Amino acid sequence: MKYFTYIFLLVLTCVLQAQLVKTDEPYTNIGLNFDYLLNMHTANFQSLPGVPNCCPKFESGKGTGIFIGGFYEYSFIPRLSGMIRVGYNSLNGLLNATETEYISQSGTGVWGEIEHKIDASLASVSLQPVISYYVTDLFKISGGISADLMLINNFNQSEEIISPKGQVSFIDTATGLPSGEYIRNKRDSTIPNASPLVLSFLGGVSYEFQLNKDRTLLLIPELTFNYGMTPYVKNLTWSSNSARFGLSLVYSTAKYRMIEKEKPDVFDMKLLLAENEIEVLGNPDNLIYGVYDISENALAENILQSDLFATSYAVGINEGIEESKPILHIEEFLSLNMRPLLNYIFFDYNSAAIPARYKKISPQDANKFDLSSLSNEPVLPTYYRILNIIGRRMKEHGNANITLTGCNSDNGKEKSNKQLSQQRAEAVADYLKKVWGINPSRITIKARNLPESASNNTSEDGMQENRRVEIISDDNKILEPVVTNDTIVKVNPPVIRFYNNVKSANGIDKWKLNVYEENSLTKSFDGNDSVPAKLDWLIDKEKTGIPKNYDNLSYMLDVADKSGNTKSAKTEIIPLDQITLKKKQMSKSGDKRIDYYSLILFQFNSAELSAANNEISQFIRGNLKDNSKILISGYSDRMGEPGHNLELSEQRAKNLGKSLASKNIYIRAVGANELLYDNDLPEGRFYCRTVVVEVETPIKW
Repeated sequence: MKYFTYIFLLVLTCVLQAQLVKTDEPYTNIGLNFDYLLNMHTANFQSLPGVPNCCPKFESGKGTGIFIGGFYEYSFIPRLSGMIRVGYNSLNGLLNATETEYISQSGTGVWGEIEHKIDASLASVSLQPVISYYVTDLFKISGGISADLMLINNFNQSEEIISPKGQVSFIDTATGLPSGEYIRNKRDSTIPNASPLVLSFLGGVSYEFQLNKDRTLLLIPELTFNYGMTPYVKNLTWSSNSARFGLSLVYSTAKYRMIEKEKPDVFDMKLLLAENEIEVLGNPDNLIYGVYDISENALAENILQSDLFATSYAVGINEGIEESKPILHIEEFLSLNMRPLLNYIFFDYNSAAIPARYKKISPQDANKFDLSSLSNEPVLPTYYRILNIIGRRMKEHGNANITLTGCNSDNGKEKSNKQLSQQRAEAVADYLKKVWGINPSRITIKARNLPESASNNTSEDGMQENRRVEIISDDNKILEPVVTNDTIVKVNPPVIRFYNNVKSANGIDKWKLNVYEENSLTKSFDGNDSVPAKLDWLIDKEKTGIPKNYDNLSYMLDVADKSGNTKSAKTEIIPLDQITLKKKQMSKSGDKRIDYYSLILFQFNSAELSAANNEISQFIRGNLKDNSKILISGYSDRMGEPGHNLELSEQRAKNLGKSLASKNIYIRAVGANELLYDNDLPEGRFYCRTVVVEVETPIKW
């Protein structure tokens, strides 16, 4: 028996210490739904329009039905979701009423009981918009409206003598004699004057049962109640309420993370026992598990308030799932990297000075500048060297000429200010002439207000993008993409999350969390006031802080409160597992090459490939193998309507996929759901309007 007790306690401990909870990321549920309905009809009429009936009044009825359909649910903010459900809905019901009437029995009159019935067959296509609130991750309450477009409105009517049954008959109104009929006013037809649309309120509860370990397949029982708002027959009091018992089979994209039960603060024993002013009840040697009572005196209160406590621990995040005690797996791959060159130089408002983010060098350093130095450079750092890339290429291609067109935002101080546009173009030309020694005869300068293909000039982002110098050349070599053979690094898990727990009665003044490789700082977070409960390090996306020597990482949280007290959390370690190219070469193991290509400068609101992008497509095709796997991802920036941007990015990715004509192509529409670059910068937004191609090709060493 004790072994079962141990197992129970172990399971209980795991449940209390850690559990999976939904993240705050939006998600969708798509499912099939089956409901069994108990229909409760309410009425207040004597007969259907134009249909003879001797019933004094129909008041109630009941029936059963089913609902079969599907639904789409989208969680747009944490704990709230919207749903559209569509399906076949049957609302059948039997209305009946009884009355006592004087009727004929073998020529003599007796009192008999007559039953009046209307058996209604009602069915519809039901559209149900619903809003749901998740009380917990698995239990939700819902409310909405059901709009039923009626497809079937049939009825079967009769009046029958049920007592004394078989012994009496209705009287023939023409002859005044017994008719021999026990049933009258029979009718089987379509309900006259039926309402084409019936509305009802609905509300219910449901609970999710997860069918697989990934939590993507759900079985959801639900209980729902519908309250009828409109009648089945125009100008007639007849509606129904329904109790629905349902079951749904659902595919869900919700992501989960692991949370651990917050560990209790452990007080310093010396602090608690200071000057014997604090009384400890229980066994002091069992401090963590003991029961304590701190006596209320000024000294104890001051000691506790002046102290500061800080802890931090790291988890890995992979595809939305948290991994405790992460091991950072780092692997090197060979890669061909093609980065398009955006042929615009952007300027600050009312300024002709080239911004400092563009990398400028001296004439002496120009002689040493080599395009091979751009290996392993990300997209934006490569772009910021555009002036030197153009300078080097013009030196190598002596017959190439360029045209610089200065533009402005045509508002405020820049309104109709072509002189400013001229100065901007001259600033670019001066750099190429003075640093790179380009002959002025090879540079043509033009000036205009808005660019020929201007961005939306009614928004601040659009005005930023229009403050630019456009560069074109009569030789494609000058502005062609930068292609380098790189060694790239893939990191898994791609995100390291730090959970921080800081307690201070005096408030936090400042804090910092540093990550080190040996004694070298690789990543730092800092701030004032409160410490965030969690900090995410997007190590694979940022490509910063990846260990260069592949030594284990260490991290430590330091905090200072507003009374000048400081506290350092215990230094923790993130172990590494690394696979270098050298290791793979020595082991002669199978490997893969990962190549990256990007396309930009699509025409506004167009998914068609430009001539330049068609050239890139041909270049990619030339590097593909039969066993290459290709992922094409369409992205956009924050400007414009998100839904439209998502569709446009998907169509651009599909058009490129068609031009590559390969069997192993996967298309991914991202839109603005993931911003690749800083969207506060005009060049960041332009580079976000891209299609990225990732090609994995197996290789052997």
